[in-house]
Amino acid sequence: MRYPDGGGLDAAEGPYCLLARVHPGIRRVELATAAGKSLDVPVYDSADFPEVRFAAQLVPRDLRLDFVAGLGDSGEELSRFDLTFHQSFWHRRHEYRPDSGYSPSSEG
Repeated sequence: MRYPDGGGLDAAEGPYCLLARVHPGIRRVELATAAGKSLDVPVYDSADFPEVRFAAQLVPRDLRLDFVAGLGDSGEELSRFDLTFHQSFWHRRHEYRPDSGYSPSSEG
């Protein structure tokens, strides 16, 4: 998807935005990278809609993503979503740019 922001920047440039609706039972969201690192993703409540929680994080475009997981009170994994397919699919659907850090041959 490409949505110009009015400043010449489109969705093919800049960081990724991870945005996920979160079940009320999920207390923490973790983003795992292909390199094995984990990033805590902030979880937000909605004052207008108490039943809705969401997680949001900007991540560098060259960061290879693995999955996002929703964790419970004691750290147990309650939900997991694979991001590797979605990230590679997005890149395949957009014009290849050598400066993007992505190349089709880098996919496993």
